[in-house]
Amino acid sequence: MAKIKISVLCFAQLKEFLPERVEIELKGGTSVDIACKSLIDKHSRISQEKARLLIDSCAFSVGGEFVNLDYCLSAEMELCLLPPPSGG
Repeated sequence: MAKIKISVLCFAQLKEFLPERVEIELKGGTSVDIACKSLIDKHSRISQEKARLLIDSCAFSVGGEFVNLDYCLSAEMELCLLPPPSGG
């Protein structure tokens, strides 16, 4: 399957261990879940286990619409990782 490039945007506390914005290359038809694993493998500044726990608590958005981990990505899409709100 052909390679695609997508943009990934990380918000709030995710920016502490992942780039705020990064472009990644994936196989066409890759799911959000696989994209997140690739992001962690290549760009995480903390252990993969901790990063995955944080990512698992996130919501995901593509094109302004919330999507689940099984959502299939296409070229030039922008995937947003939205951690749960925190603070007081």
